[in-house]
Amino acid sequence: MSIDNIKEMKNEGMYFGSHGYSHNWLSNMSNEELIGEIRNSKNFLKQISSNNNPIMCYPHGDFNENVVSELKKNGFVAGLTIDVGDARLDKNHAFFIPRYDTNDFPITQNISTNNMNENI
Repeated sequence: MSIDNIKEMKNEGMYFGSHGYSHNWLSNMSNEELIGEIRNSKNFLKQISSNNNPIMCYPHGDFNENVVSELKKNGFVAGLTIDVGDARLDKNHAFFIPRYDTNDFPITQNISTNNMNENI
């Protein structure tokens, strides 16, 4: 996806947050590497969006207190975990927000391509 594609999607209402710059495990990084990772990620977000309230969706669901601390220092306002559940949008839990992945929802209908074509 090009920067122009991303900007077009953003202009149509898509929200872009961070998923890390290199998509590596954040808690395994040295403090220096983590600071660089977060800064690079935030700089990329600035290129594609004017959003001043960035959100991190932790790569691999990996984070610890040091990661959260560095995110806060760099102006991030929330973090999405891989924990499945309803989001609690309050300040005390802003960096520990559970979410639903598309894989968390059961398939309610089994519609094959052949059946769809027959009904057209």
